[in-house]
Amino acid sequence: MKTHQSRVKLIVQSPSERNTTVWLPYAVAFAAARGIARETHFAVILMGPYGTARFNYSGAGVVEWNEHSTMPGTTTRFCERTTVCI
Repeated sequence: MKTHQSRVKLIVQSPSERNTTVWLPYAVAFAAARGIARETHFAVILMGPYGTARFNYSGAGVVEWNEHSTMPGTTTRFCERTTVCI
């Protein structure tokens, strides 16, 4: 029996500006995105049901909250040690 596991969209951009898109389970997506941003890719974007997180080279970044969140239209910064539920 297959169980439904919620996933979020991860988009990574390499220095050559080629994008790769994958879908990851919620449980690992934020940590994976942060690690990818720190180690290998030029830009990392994680798109969840409540917002979009953009990571920089240090693993920190910003979340742009959408209309399904409790803070629509707000942008929140996070540090490299923070996990955000998007």
